[in-house]
Amino acid sequence: MKNYQSAPDKRSLPDYAKVSRGSVFLNKNIKLIFFLLITCIVLLGCDSKKTFINQKLYDNWYERQPVWLSESQVIGKGYKDIKLENRARGYAWGWGYYGNSLIDMYKVTGDIKYLNEFIPQANYILNQRDHLLGIESFSGSNLSLPVWSDGGYYSTTKDFVYSYPVNTGMVVLPIVRFIDVVKEESLSEFDKTALYYIEETKKSLLVHNEDGLWKDFSENKGFYYGHPYGEGKVAEAGKEGVPNRVIIYLAAAGLFDKVNDSNIFTDRIEKSLMYFKEDLIEYDPDNDSYYWRYWKYSGEDNWEDISHAALTVYGIHVLHYEADFEVFNHNDFMKFSNIVNKIINSSFAPLNPEMRA
Repeated sequence: MKNYQSAPDKRSLPDYAKVSRGSVFLNKNIKLIFFLLITCIVLLGCDSKKTFINQKLYDNWYERQPVWLSESQVIGKGYKDIKLENRARGYAWGWGYYGNSLIDMYKVTGDIKYLNEFIPQANYILNQRDHLLGIESFSGSNLSLPVWSDGGYYSTTKDFVYSYPVNTGMVVLPIVRFIDVVKEESLSEFDKTALYYIEETKKSLLVHNEDGLWKDFSENKGFYYGHPYGEGKVAEAGKEGVPNRVIIYLAAAGLFDKVNDSNIFTDRIEKSLMYFKEDLIEYDPDNDSYYWRYWKYSGEDNWEDISHAALTVYGIHVLHYEADFEVFNHNDFMKFSNIVNKIINSSFAPLNPEMRA
């Protein structure tokens, strides 16, 4: 993994993913903005000639979102009043997209207001972790950890509290991306905040990095496993992780190692990526594209759908283009983009298609 470089073009996107400064691909629903952006950049292969929506429209849509309307203008009522058992999914699948969109808006405009908007939101959410609220992180464990537990969304009983790496990854990723921007662009006014974020995100990421949650398959391959709490009630408990849920966690952990100038997670990230690339991904020669199963245990023909694929590939994209991991390269991303260019972008494709023609 490479060290920091101060060159201004350090984070320039590859040719197939160019986004012109001052504009960004958006949609009318802010919660979908980031999903559509990563689909465009990572899968579809957008360039500056595609249809873009400017900063003014982003700001207009962002300010109209009811989840961010509050008297304090710090955190929106939609998240401040969220039920405790729903926090993780609310923050991960709600704020995670908002947070990333703010970082991306700063990157394409250079307008510092997006970072100033980001900070109080991230601060609030970091203060909503289990160990600060005195909430059990896994039912029956008596553990209260620096993560955001979920009250049963993925469990069979709907009442078993569990802490998922995907939720941690989705929440932490925009925060470590903030740190990366501060360090890359020497924004000294945010140094104190970035240092605080390094200390706090490390605590959250380490929860899912215990030795018992990892398995080496060979010298250069391995993968994360779900926490054993809740076996029989939580699908992934004690089993090999679901790729899209693990890889977005890897993205947060990999970028953390970069901004922290450390190698806490690096070895396992590289082994996970190699395992995914060589053992889980299949090649479609007809479309020069990749495809893979949703999960090892989900059936022979249960191919990943486009929404989960976008999350998976975005994590790999961050690891390569922002965190400097080299297991996947430009040619791999062209094959990822062909999932959309040659299969999904078809009049015959269903609303949320799988990656097979």
